[in-house]
Amino acid sequence: MSVIELDHYQFVRVSGADALQFLQGQLSCNLDDLSEDRSLRGTICSLKGRVIADFRVVLDAEDCLLQTADGSAQAIVTTLTKYAVFSKVELTIETNHLPPWGLLGEDSAKLLLATFGTCPAADDEVIDSGGVKIIRIAGVQERYELWFTGEADTVEEVTGADTQGREHPAAATRLLESNSTASLWDWARQDLLAGIVHVAPAQSEFYTPQLLNYDISGMIDFNKGCYTGQEVVARMHYRGKVKKRLYLLASDTEIGAGDSVTQSYIGRETQADIVSFSNRSKADAGSNLLLAVLTAENVANGGKFSLTANPQAALQILELPYSNPDQA
Repeated sequence: MSVIELDHYQFVRVSGADALQFLQGQLSCNLDDLSEDRSLRGTICSLKGRVIADFRVVLDAEDCLLQTADGSAQAIVTTLTKYAVFSKVELTIETNHLPPWGLLGEDSAKLLLATFGTCPAADDEVIDSGGVKIIRIAGVQERYELWFTGEADTVEEVTGADTQGREHPAAATRLLESNSTASLWDWARQDLLAGIVHVAPAQSEFYTPQLLNYDISGMIDFNKGCYTGQEVVARMHYRGKVKKRLYLLASDTEIGAGDSVTQSYIGRETQADIVSFSNRSKADAGSNLLLAVLTAENVANGGKFSLTANPQAALQILELPYSNPDQA
């Protein structure tokens, strides 16, 4: 079991009497399903149906706490502020929020039970244990996140400009006694294997939810009411098969920043975006992995895929943990 500091996130707090009602009209997930024991993943879209940022939202007392990729918090606040004029809400970026911890490995549940006496059993389930929110995260390996939302009562001093003076709860620090070597690389690799993409600021408003599989991985609720961008997202969903999808691929060759995928099918070659990737480490015998937006027809009909920078580097398509209706 490994404990990993997840310092690649930011948090936005939405508070006020109208917080839930306001967010219901802005987010792709259904806030009616949000509860003290269930978190939701979703996206904020532009009027054109493009993804501005993705997030996980948790109920924290009367507030909604949104976790998003580092650098995306300001885009969320700026976007939501435009629609908050007539609502009783306050939007703030949490600047003193302790980075959450990620627990990764087969003994994680056992240690959480031993430490806190409880452990969430289903993906996205939340248990609050004395100001520590324990959230089960989807992945190939068993993993959890610990969000530190309560008042500190304990021993481990946290340094750093934004969290100076904050401390982790004593129970949480005992998990470190069982910690083994792991890093943020291991956590990001689990996101890749789970087919999870976190939109970076440079990718904001570049992709539709369908291109990132957000519509088939539980981040879009097509039965809720209207939200910003909903008309475009719904029209793309109901008009038929999606032409492009996100796929997980493996490479024996290292992937470079800015690289792309060459798709070869019936004598034609086209380029496809690599959205995220993870090269294997020296200690890992696995493949180099990448998530790319490919043409669904090319995949369905046995097209060939390679790294554009190295045409001899053939890519193998791997299965994702959620079903793709376009492959049915």
